[in-house]
Amino acid sequence: MEAANNRLNIVILDACRNNPFARSFRSGGAGLAQMDAPVGTLIAFATAPGSVASDGDGQNGLYTQHLLQSLQKPGAKIEDVFKNVRAAVRKDSGGKQIPWESTSLEGDFIFIPMPPTPAAVANVASAASMGKIDSIPLPQLKVGDAWEYQYIDMLSGSVIEKFTRRLTSVTADELRFGGYVTDKALRLIRHSREGKVVLTWAPKQPHYEFPMHVGKAWSAVGVVDNERLTSEHNFNFKVLRQEQILVPAGVFDTLRVEGTSKYKTKMKKDGASGEGSSTYRYWFSPVTGYFVAFEFEETNWKGVVHKKERTELLSYKRDVAK
Repeated sequence: MEAANNRLNIVILDACRNNPFARSFRSGGAGLAQMDAPVGTLIAFATAPGSVASDGDGQNGLYTQHLLQSLQKPGAKIEDVFKNVRAAVRKDSGGKQIPWESTSLEGDFIFIPMPPTPAAVANVASAASMGKIDSIPLPQLKVGDAWEYQYIDMLSGSVIEKFTRRLTSVTADELRFGGYVTDKALRLIRHSREGKVVLTWAPKQPHYEFPMHVGKAWSAVGVVDNERLTSEHNFNFKVLRQEQILVPAGVFDTLRVEGTSKYKTKMKKDGASGEGSSTYRYWFSPVTGYFVAFEFEETNWKGVVHKKERTELLSYKRDVAK
């Protein structure tokens, strides 16, 4: 699992009757041996290390019976799901079986998201309308302007991280959000961490084009280079229509932009290469001066969708005084 380099791995073992690896580990004890979870992994056991589990009276074992029930609760974080299972199994087994987990998860994960509340959305949306957007000019940003986002892995449904993009300095040609550096039109040029450049775009990542208005289309070629690979992309973007969108920061009138890219990638470690495609969808607000939501999906050269991500606005701060 470490070699796969996935953001999230979940392993559930309801097989703690005896240790199937006993010969390999030369262990004669009952129950599964303890295992440590690699980074980004949760390993759940039906019972504690060295113990055995009950088969239960029904179709499933005692552990799986309660796990299936707990998984059905909308909005429950993964940690809460397994806490509920542990409490129920311990109670029904009279304390003889206590489920156990080894985890190194770094983000939140929810099996079943909470359902939306359409009525509340409609009420907020009607109060926030700003009318027709004829055009969005180049945003006039100032040092101190900031946008807080949450980054969601849509394949797992988990919030991977929350981050703030704050404008720290402006030069004649660049906007610098700490180590995240763009041109004046918010097109990424390079990204640094702890003073080290970890990613560059040449000439720039061409996601935005101003002024932005419905029907506008543009194409560009860009090359991204990072520690792992070099990839050449052929982009096509178009502003489709005006849309009102709800995100955690509120309801915003935006222009919806969609794009595609075809890419050719070469890995630096082993020289492996391949082709794939990506799709982009974002909603840009003239009020925030930045996107309020951005969705990205990538299909690799095996035809597998291995990335599906959404970044959405949590809050923002802009100095719009003239």
